[in-house]
Amino acid sequence: PQTQCNHCQRIFLWGSEIDYGNFAAARENRFEEVFCKGCRATSLFASIGGWFLVSCACREAGFSADPSEAMMLVQQLIKLGPHGREPDDVWRILRLEEAPAWYEIMQKALARIEEAFTIPEDF
Repeated sequence: PQTQCNHCQRIFLWGSEIDYGNFAAARENRFEEVFCKGCRATSLFASIGGWFLVSCACREAGFSADPSEAMMLVQQLIKLGPHGREPDDVWRILRLEEAPAWYEIMQKALARIEEAFTIPEDF
C-alpha cells in the first residue's frame, strides 16, 4: 500500500523506503506519523549533529560525554542506507556516486565517535 510522509508529503510504497511490518496495523494502532527514508535520514543527521555539539561543550568543560546515543543514531543511519528518492546530506556534500563509498564513510564515522566524545587522558 501507498502512504504519505508526514513531513515532506511525498507518497511512497510501504516497505520500499521504510518497513515497520504490517501497514494497516501500523497506521491504525502503532504510528501517529510515518516518515519517508529521506526525512528519517535528515532527522538522524540533525540528532547526530546535536550530540556532537554536546560533545564539544563537554570537552570544553573538561569531561567526557557518553557516546552511546550518537553511536546508536549512526547505526540507525547505516541501517537506513545512503538515500531514498533524494540523496542524503553525506551523499550530497561529498558528491558521492556509489553506495559503497557512503557505507565506508559511515563506518569510519562510527569508529571515531568514541574518540570524539572522550577527552584524552592527559587533557
